Order: sequence, then structure tokens, then C-alpha cells
Amino acid sequence: MGLNCPVCSYRKPDRKSLKEHICFEHLELDRYKCMLCSRTRVTKKQILEHCLAIHGQLNSPMMFNYIPEKEEKLKELMELAKSVENQSEQRAEEERKGQQLNVASHTLDDVFNKNSHIDNKDLETKAGIFMKRPAGIGMRTAKWQTKMSYKMALERLKMKMDAEQNGEQEQRLKRTIKMENDWMDSEADAADALLRLRFSNIHSDTPLRFHARSRDGGVASSSSGAPFSSSYHFQRLPALLPIKRGRSKGEMLLPHTKGLKQKLKIPVGSNEKIGKKGRKAFDRYKCKKCGEVVNSNHLGHHAAYHLDNPIYSCSADDCRFTHFLKTGINLHIKQAHDGQAQVEGEVTEDVKEQIKRLQMECFAGVTPQSLVLSKKRPALNLVDRVRCKICDKNISNRADNLRGHCASHMLSIHQQPRFTCRLCGHSAAFYTTIRDHCITSHGNESHKEFDDAIKSWKAEHVRDVSLKCFGDENFLLGKMPQGWKPADPDAVQIANVAVDVPHTIAKV
Repeated sequence: MGLNCPVCSYRKPDRKSLKEHICFEHLELDRYKCMLCSRTRVTKKQILEHCLAIHGQLNSPMMFNYIPEKEEKLKELMELAKSVENQSEQRAEEERKGQQLNVASHTLDDVFNKNSHIDNKDLETKAGIFMKRPAGIGMRTAKWQTKMSYKMALERLKMKMDAEQNGEQEQRLKRTIKMENDWMDSEADAADALLRLRFSNIHSDTPLRFHARSRDGGVASSSSGAPFSSSYHFQRLPALLPIKRGRSKGEMLLPHTKGLKQKLKIPVGSNEKIGKKGRKAFDRYKCKKCGEVVNSNHLGHHAAYHLDNPIYSCSADDCRFTHFLKTGINLHIKQAHDGQAQVEGEVTEDVKEQIKRLQMECFAGVTPQSLVLSKKRPALNLVDRVRCKICDKNISNRADNLRGHCASHMLSIHQQPRFTCRLCGHSAAFYTTIRDHCITSHGNESHKEFDDAIKSWKAEHVRDVSLKCFGDENFLLGKMPQGWKPADPDAVQIANVAVDVPHTIAKV
């Protein structure tokens, strides 16, 4: 399986790979740009690899380069590739159905010739073995089944094939099948029907029964040895007892028999919950120092983040990278130095005492976040969401989330950053990016040495970004903070009143 490029017919395994191929080979569309050296790449993963290899930073500032003409062309090419894929899948489905119809093209005589003769003596021997089976186990299909079983199975197969050929949805097949003047019964068939009736009466209150009826409605003769008439009405009545399939094919087990799996109940601890698929879910706590929400099983790791001096460092020459986790240093060495470096530092008893003290300072007396959110605001799945027209992302319709998302487009369209470093003037669109810059460039003690410049955004720029993102130039004005005072009096009035939700918002 895969997708063909509509321009050069080059085959890619999935949509993501095909989009990268079209952007790089045909459109020359580099969607991401590094703010440190102005290098461009097609995907975000490629620009992150560039930042790690060249600048040695995990979260380097970047910009999303939006070109409307090329984005529209990319969308058209991807839709064309998808339509070609759907056509090929339809052809494959038609070929598969044709093969299935060929399988069902055997005649009734070809199927019935397999068991055209049944010996009464052999039938009695098989019946004796069948009656010795333990109670609680029902019938299963055997090699000595009669022509009637083949007849019913073939009729069901033909009905299913006809439904698939006509394009109709598969429906539950009727349990009643009428057959007239197709073949002549033998004494073995009558004896087999009576044997099934007798065996079912032993093990079930409401057994599976076969009724033989003549054309005029009367019941045909049975144990006298005379054959049935040439028209029958076979009806299968389901039993009231619940049955479940056992380990061997075709064998039915009752609920009280062995071989059934039982679900195990997993004990739940004080701060643990059972999530989907039986996995553990932990309570989350908000740090009093930085405001980050942390799982209860990672409180110690987060406390190490607030150490004055990071525990681990990189041994490479002219590399000042440090981290509070050993896994972070290992990842840095693998990506930035190709594994040609060592991890320096160890956890001493003094460091353990500092981590315990910081953990108490960060989370002592903090209420679990699940209880806080349930009281302050509704669940996330009950909140309206907005779809951005530029990057096609689904954003929560909360003011802080919308402002944080639009900051990236404000930087790429109007070159207005939201955050600026006080020490060196470095700018970024996101809080985490400017915080990581302050830590890596100026030390841990400077992690808050930056300013939020959202109050300096111009009203015309806010209107432009709001129109391009959400299709309404006044929508973002109603989400701006209270301290924001644009020069336009109309914008001030709009910012102070509630703005109607645009058509791009949809319930989740």
C-alpha cells in the first residue's frame, strides 16, 4: 500500500511522506525557519534536528513560514493523490468480490456427491459415540453430516454473495429455509434428524429442533421407516441457556464449564486510578514555584529541576549543556555529538536531601489538580473549540489558549514577538521557548528575566491575524487581556464586550 505523487508518480508509504516529498521536490516550500541562523526546513522535525546539531539547543526559536499560494497548491495535490488512491481501492474491492463469486459457482451436485451414500450401520455407530459425550457440551459439525447440512450451508452462502453483489448491507440471514422438490430423502436423513432431536432433548430445556412438515400442513411420518414427503420446512429454535464458544473449533461450552476466562480486578491505591485498557492513572499536582502540573509519580524529578546547579553535564569540549536528568544528557549526547561524549555528575546524599527539601517546598499542602479543575471550570470535552485556518489546528476556545496560539502567527506575519529577554533582547512567541533560552544562555537564576509584550500589539495587526486565523477580524479582540489598550477607539469598545463565536467553532 502507498500513495503515488500526482506530479512525478513517485510512490510513498503514507500521506506524511508524500507531503514532505511534494514540498521539497515540486513546490520548494520550506515551512519552518530557524530564528538563530535563518535556515529553512520542510518539517518541524527537520528544523529541530538542525537546532540540536548546529546550535545545541532543544527548544530553539523557530518561525512558521506561511505562503498562501503554495499551501493551496499543496492541498490540491494531496486531494488529487487521495482520489487516485480511492479509485485503486475500489478496483481492488471489485476484483476481490469477483473472486468470491467464482468460489460459490459450484453446482449442488458437486457438493452433494461428497456424501451421497450413508450406511445405516455406520450411522448407528456414530450415534452411540455421540450419545456418550458428557452433559453440558453441545453438537459440533462432523465429517458424517448429511446432505441437508450442505444444502443449508450453500443456500446461506449464495444469499450472502447476492447481497454483496447488489451493494446492499449485510443483513442477518433468516433462520427458516424452505426447500421444495430439490432432492429425494433417504432413511438415513430421517434417522439423522430424529437423532438430533433426541440428543437435544437430553441436554437442554429448549433444544434445537427440526420439524418436517408436508405440503398440506400435516406432520410427516418419522420413526416408522417411511421416507418424508418431498417438501420440508426446517426451523431452528434457539435455546434459552447462554452458550459460549470453547477452545476447539465448533465446540460450544456452557457458562458453568471450565475453559472460560475471568477478568481480574486490579487493586487501586490511594493516589492511583485505572484508566483505559487497565493502565494506571496518577493524580496531578501544581508546583507552587513554577506553576507546572506534574504527575504524582514524577514529583522528585520535577523537584530536581529547581536545583541551583543541575546534576548532570556533557563532557564534550566547549559544550555547556546541563540537565537535571541523566536521560536528558544521554539524549543530548546522542543527537548533538553522535554519542561521542560522556555523562558527568552523580547523585550524592547531599543532592538527595536538597531534592527532598525542594519537593516539600513545591508540593506541600497542594490539592490534586483533578479536584481543582472539577470545581473551577468544566471538562475540556465540554468546551467549544476553534479551528485555525492557517495551520489547521484545533484550539480550545479559552482566551489564554487563543492568545498563545496566535502569538506564533503574529511573529511570522507581522514580526511582533510576544516575549522578549531583558538581558540580551532575544524574542520568542512561546513562554516555554523564552524560559528555556534564559536558562541555557543566562543560567537557572534568570529563568524569569523576560517581558510579555502582548500589551504592545497593534490593533490593526490583531485584526489581521484574527481574520486570517478565524475568519472574523473582531474575534481575537474580545480575547485580549484587560491591560491591553489599543489606539483605535472602536477596538477598545469591541475588546470590552463579548464577541460572537465565529462559524469555525464546533462542539467536541
